[in-house]
Amino acid sequence: MTAPVTTVTEDLPCRAALRLFREKGFRRAPVMRGDLLVGMVSERDLVRVLPSSVADLDSAAGLRAERALVGQVMAKRPEIVGPDAHLEDVARVMLQKKIGGMPVVEGRALVGIITETDLFRALLQISDRTDGVRLTLATPAGTRSDDVALISLRIGLRLVTLLTHESPGGAPLVTLRAVGARWRELPDLLAKAGYAVIQVVPPALEAA
Repeated sequence: MTAPVTTVTEDLPCRAALRLFREKGFRRAPVMRGDLLVGMVSERDLVRVLPSSVADLDSAAGLRAERALVGQVMAKRPEIVGPDAHLEDVARVMLQKKIGGMPVVEGRALVGIITETDLFRALLQISDRTDGVRLTLATPAGTRSDDVALISLRIGLRLVTLLTHESPGGAPLVTLRAVGARWRELPDLLAKAGYAVIQVVPPALEAA
């Protein structure tokens, strides 16, 4: 997550909020009433209500829109997440609700914000490592991704990452990275257990 987080208030003019967003380089912010989280506002919300041209501004509707406040355009009762939530669950909520970020709340206190950029950054930190062997395999019926971890541990490997993802029209895929001296044994052991090993990428030091 990103912390500390920049917030705005309900009575801030939308034009001022948009200026703040562009100065700070972010696209959404929690809306606060004192210490209470009351909403979430995005750059899209602000752009949608503000006049886009001088001609629009000169109209009566444009003048009213120019005076709009954040509290009038914000999303009320936003989805929130706790600081101990799993990234997978956060990503699922953001995808289902079609939102780009959520306030992180502990108790009733706002402690940060997590955005799609934070999720991408975390995924890269997890997957973009050079140590250990990386395998991609399919998990046919009768196999479980949990067993992949057990097989790895039995030969003394340390699992660094274990990601599961759906394959359209096929068996679910597992991508793992494991570190240990006996990594060469892992593909054969997984194949004997019924997994379809699709790709094996040796450790970077071995490949070099």
